[in-house]
Amino acid sequence: MIIAVIIIVLIIAVAYALAAYAVRGKRCSLEETAEIERKDDPQGAAFIGKGTPYTINGYEGYVLHAEHIKSECGDGKHFVILTHGFSSTRHGALKYVPIFIKRGYDCIIYDLRGHGENLFGDSTKMPARIGRKHICTFSKKECRDLLCVIRDTRERYGKDILLGLHGESLGAASTISALRYKPDVAFAVEDCGFADIINVQKVGLKNMHLPPFLVYFASVAAGIIYGYFFTSVKPETAIIDNEVPLLIMHGAADDFIVPDNARRIYEAQKGYKRIELFEGAGHAMSRFASPDRYEQIVNEFLDEQGF
Repeated sequence: MIIAVIIIVLIIAVAYALAAYAVRGKRCSLEETAEIERKDDPQGAAFIGKGTPYTINGYEGYVLHAEHIKSECGDGKHFVILTHGFSSTRHGALKYVPIFIKRGYDCIIYDLRGHGENLFGDSTKMPARIGRKHICTFSKKECRDLLCVIRDTRERYGKDILLGLHGESLGAASTISALRYKPDVAFAVEDCGFADIINVQKVGLKNMHLPPFLVYFASVAAGIIYGYFFTSVKPETAIIDNEVPLLIMHGAADDFIVPDNARRIYEAQKGYKRIELFEGAGHAMSRFASPDRYEQIVNEFLDEQGF
């Protein structure tokens, strides 16, 4: 009996720790991501500090920090909202900005809730503990924030603008999850997003040399403590009746969010869809692995749709 009690207590403790680790994981400051961009992507880094900063009222009143990067060759009527991945900041979306800027698209980049300026403020040091309002919900609240960014962009720059979406990793999952609510957008590009978060967390547990089944205990703990179960996070279900044209990009060598996620998203999409895998590209590295091909595919996709 004592052994059974000890095992139960250990499982509960591990479940709580894993849930907390997942939703409160380390985040980067704007300064850290700026340094990464300058090192890895000088072309994108050239836009650091070039945008006009402003704030947006997100879901449940959460304040989001954003920037508007204007295209000098555009007509002010074409916009794209770019959403970065987990632990990064709006600087993480800059690698994709040159593609759209050259096409005449103004770019809106912003920090996801619990990321960048939304979390750090003016500090460069991560808070000792991430509070409940800053936890990651793996697209559940993030997609609702994106809906607010979409609404704000149309109110701010005109109801008649052509507006598209681009997301990477968590940003990609948030992008396709937002399509469930039928936002007024013309297209969406999702890069290395997940079909459901459970399969990603199982990979993470394997990398930590822990049994994958623990994810289900962590899911229950998250439901009790944070108000949502990991098992309920399934972005692929958001696009079963979606008619917004969708371009799916994924690194063939991604061993974190494995390429099968891209195939599942492709199968789930109802409307126009195109999928492209990039040989040798790891997680969120397709743009770097084949920069010319990546840009060509985006341009082909937009040309095909008349955007």
